[in-house]
Amino acid sequence: MALLSGCTLIVWRDASTPAPCDDDADCPADEACVDEVCEVVDPGAVPAEGTRIDIAGGIVDGPDGVELEVPAGAVNTATMFFLRRETSTWPRDNFDAGNGFYAIAPAVSFATPALLVLPENDGDDDDAFLQPTDGSTIWQRLTRADNGRFELPRAGVVARGSTVTP
Repeated sequence: MALLSGCTLIVWRDASTPAPCDDDADCPADEACVDEVCEVVDPGAVPAEGTRIDIAGGIVDGPDGVELEVPAGAVNTATMFFLRRETSTWPRDNFDAGNGFYAIAPAVSFATPALLVLPENDGDDDDAFLQPTDGSTIWQRLTRADNGRFELPRAGVVARGSTVTP
């Protein structure tokens, strides 16, 4: 005769020791991943790596001086934006190894192009390119705006480079 027993394992953590994490999904509700540990955030507060932009527009700061300026009316609902440095696995001759690749999320199209500031690079690459998050593998040249900024029509991965050849 087999004896069956059901039990529930409950894990308690010491409140004085934050839980480790890699991103917000690793943390419980009302906590965000900050410096690889879960921290409690106030209701309505923006996690450290994201910026809430609404119809009034705003600026999203990213790593290495990357900045996304979303103009008023470019999004029609409040959206949490994230700018992250990406590791390039694309072996493209058009991109210098020292150039950063930056992911802009979530996957949105802007009603009015956002303006993007990318860090200067050491090469002659004055252009910037976008690989949209719509599954496209084609890099699109971004239009240069004023003050070294680029017009960004939609989210995706961006990088400085030279003319992209298919």
